[in-house]
Amino acid sequence: MNIRFTASLTLAFTLTFIMTGTAPADRPLTTPAPGGPRVIVSEPSTGRVSRPLRDLARDGGGTGPTVGVGRGEPLTPAQQAAEKDRQVQDLIGQATGPDEHTRAWAINQLGAMGEAALPKLKTAAAQKNLSKETQARFEALITILEADAKTRPAMKKKILVYAGAEHGELFPIVDSALAQAFPKHVFYVLRFRLFPVARMTPEGLKPSNVFVVAPDGAAQLLADSDATKKFFETALRAVTNAAAARRAAQAWIRLAQEWSHDGFYRFEIPPDAVTASMIDAGITASAKANVVSGGKGSLSATLTFDQRGKLKTVANAGSVQEGMRPICQATKLLDADPIVRKMAERSIQIMGRAARGYLEEQRAQAAPDLQQAIDRMWQRILEEGW
Repeated sequence: MNIRFTASLTLAFTLTFIMTGTAPADRPLTTPAPGGPRVIVSEPSTGRVSRPLRDLARDGGGTGPTVGVGRGEPLTPAQQAAEKDRQVQDLIGQATGPDEHTRAWAINQLGAMGEAALPKLKTAAAQKNLSKETQARFEALITILEADAKTRPAMKKKILVYAGAEHGELFPIVDSALAQAFPKHVFYVLRFRLFPVARMTPEGLKPSNVFVVAPDGAAQLLADSDATKKFFETALRAVTNAAAARRAAQAWIRLAQEWSHDGFYRFEIPPDAVTASMIDAGITASAKANVVSGGKGSLSATLTFDQRGKLKTVANAGSVQEGMRPICQATKLLDADPIVRKMAERSIQIMGRAARGYLEEQRAQAAPDLQQAIDRMWQRILEEGW
């Protein structure tokens, strides 16, 4: 049997087994459909992003992964800085766009960029034509990033006690309920990649970890529900009304998401999924987070507070099941076998925006033609709302 046919058949069988849904029309990515999105081309001789990508950004469209060209000349420090500035500006544009999911995703991406996003974010927040909602989001994000700039040194010092922790992805959690419940604390996620090739998780840590930095600069690992409950007992202000109880429950379920996270889930907390009621012994509050992409399932928690407003009990429930995850899909976007190409396209679509890090990594190692295919795939994800 032909070796190439065997490999293609094996990949097709693997992808068929782990995915559902109808594959897109059979069309090689090297030949864009008439009237489709413009091709995003990288210039391998200079390591710069070509004009079509800049045109898309200027016209208000989303942008593809911004990395240096893997087989071309490396980006200079000045080029890297300019590229990061452009990426920040593009994300700010997406954070003010009409799609709610895109706005939330862009805000989180800006949060992950940290202090580097602050100058342009402050300029954007000062514009007079912003909606009240967008301005409030920008101001909340600026507050978190300014706090991050002060507390990140303490976080970096804290994780040094875990050998290899510096290889994880460290970013602040951007969440209004957390900020309101704990206005003087900064929460972080330290995540270690599981897909397509897992990084070694340091001893004492998990693939996804929650840390909190107190006002005095002390950083603490909230390893599980028990540790988080102790933190709430000592740091949460007295919960004496239903509004405060709902805020606390929503803050809890936001942290609980991270204990199951691998970077590909996207959770949503519906407004009617956060409730609170007065009881004879105090207050009870519940919150639920649903997986809306990256898998299926939900997580919920019920908190009870005594008459003094102190957290008394926490009951966690629910589970999540992972969906499509990266294996080698990006490398198969130009495969000679149309079935393999379709499978690769569809699986990357299903992963959606969560595949960004994976696509950036693969793009950095790819030849120019595959880089273009990856850029086109990313543009489709943004345009089709995956």
